[in-house]
Amino acid sequence: MQELRLQRETLQKDLRAVEEELRHLEEPAPYQYSLSPEQWRELAASGRIKYRVPCPMPADSTIAKPILDELGLGPDDGEIVMEAVGRSNARLWATVRPTCVQLVGREELVDLLGFNSCQRLVEQTRQKVDPLAQHNAKRLVAQVRAGMREPPGNDEFQSPATRELYHIFMAATGEGDLFESDLAESFGPEAAQRIWHGFPCTGTVR
Repeated sequence: MQELRLQRETLQKDLRAVEEELRHLEEPAPYQYSLSPEQWRELAASGRIKYRVPCPMPADSTIAKPILDELGLGPDDGEIVMEAVGRSNARLWATVRPTCVQLVGREELVDLLGFNSCQRLVEQTRQKVDPLAQHNAKRLVAQVRAGMREPPGNDEFQSPATRELYHIFMAATGEGDLFESDLAESFGPEAAQRIWHGFPCTGTVR
């Protein structure tokens, strides 16, 4: 009887895990990046992170009318959204650009590379210096986001490379919420969530 009870408990646990995975797969893609502390704990166990941020866009970019219509916005609203996108881009760029300048040596070239290329450059070069840097940085970020630990002090990182990547990943994993909060100041919480989750130009990491 004891063996049957243990088997039943194991099957029930597996069933709950499958149901949870199916629930996430059925969610609209943007909502898969609104993570609970439990989901962050699961990511921490494997040294992974997930995030969704507005993609880098030129300062003079506009939102096409069909997209505005889909989001339920007018032309003036579109300008407000793009201003928020600009602030989001600036916050993320500030986390990557200084390190990219150190690596490249010329600011004008760094600005031509832009955020995405600079982030890849930083990640790849730091990975060569410390092969575990990305894994350790992502694990720390997930632990902090899960509430498992306090943000580490500068002397708690395994290497300088881990510290640099940690700060980049912390900024990226928190940017979606910052962007939505920024939108909420103009549109209110419900509309801000609708706009952010329906926003067509985003960068994601899974």
